[in-house]
Amino acid sequence: MAKENIVLLSRASFDVLKKDDQILDVLADYDVFYMFSLRSSHLPPKSAVKELHVIELKGNEEYIASLIELINNNNKLSYIVSTSEQDLLPSAYARERLGLPGLTVQQSEYFRDKVAMKNGLIGKVPFPDFIDTHEFNEIRNFFQTYKKIIMKPKRGTGSQDCYVIHNLEELEQVLHTVQGQQSGFFIEQFLDMPIYHFDALVRDGKMMFATIGRYDHPPLNYSDFDWLITTISNEPTELYLKTSEMLLKVIDSYGVRDGVFHMEVFADDQEVYFGEIAARPAGGGIPEAIYQTWGVHLFEEHVRLQLQLAARFESDKVFPVKYAGNMLYLPSRSGVVSNFDAAPLLSNPLVKSVTQHVENGQQVGQVRYSADTIFTAAIAADTPDELDAAIKHVKNNTFVIIS
Repeated sequence: MAKENIVLLSRASFDVLKKDDQILDVLADYDVFYMFSLRSSHLPPKSAVKELHVIELKGNEEYIASLIELINNNNKLSYIVSTSEQDLLPSAYARERLGLPGLTVQQSEYFRDKVAMKNGLIGKVPFPDFIDTHEFNEIRNFFQTYKKIIMKPKRGTGSQDCYVIHNLEELEQVLHTVQGQQSGFFIEQFLDMPIYHFDALVRDGKMMFATIGRYDHPPLNYSDFDWLITTISNEPTELYLKTSEMLLKVIDSYGVRDGVFHMEVFADDQEVYFGEIAARPAGGGIPEAIYQTWGVHLFEEHVRLQLQLAARFESDKVFPVKYAGNMLYLPSRSGVVSNFDAAPLLSNPLVKSVTQHVENGQQVGQVRYSADTIFTAAIAADTPDELDAAIKHVKNNTFVIIS
């Protein structure tokens, strides 16, 4: 029996489509036409592909839709699978052109454009105040109201090209920096509150699996820190339950009932404010920490859902309360990496995996984003105290030289 044909698009590394160092077995059941970004760090092997296209994904929706339409002319396609932020809209454009199932262009815009994202939630959930304007006087008045603001790309990913503004001089400098591109940015009230991420699998409007994690510091200004650490749990705390309810309200507002989602919120003891949401698994090693702790591979579930396949577990499965850690070690300066050895880290049985992104002898530049990490470590623990001890173990046994 002939295999069905699918197109899979990705800005991410091909490594996210592996489980236990093997290509996701669900992909073996299809002839896969891969489209990867020019900036993807690892590409699939020839043995895994029907065709491989390396292409600019960003702002290239119409071209990609036309290319997929040409593929469909000779190889009837059944599904188009998106795996990351930049390929969300190109996938949706192609689906609509071919009449295939999945997120529509309108739905995808809610997850891709942060102004549309927030406009779609007015009156539904609380979020920081924002303005979408080019007028300096309006921006200045907004700053004078909140005293601290942040300028973000409307279609940004992570914290790339975000500018925190503390005074009018900084405001003028930032506006000069983005001159000519300002229409691609919006301005938001800066909330000095802890930032949490909520990672979930939702099927038919039901929360099948979810965790909440807290960053040890805001995911901005990576050059100020050696580590970015997030501690994750599925313990049903009040914050977990409030954030779970918020996510379901958010996706319902967008007319969406299924997906793997990564949502960020600001929260303190009294309030939870929506930050942003992505219709894909988290980045930065978080899915690996979740997989090592609960056995749920969010990228696998993301792919299975788009192929209209059942989840790997029953909808009523109850997961044990556990605690996970995801640790990113960031280069403190530019230079050549040496002396890294994962073995001492893995000597603690709670450290389940260490993924090295930069080899000894390789040059690194000044850190800008979380993707510039030297390695990530995934920890799985039964108690918060065990997790804290394992994090200390990793820190105390990391000896990386950059010279």
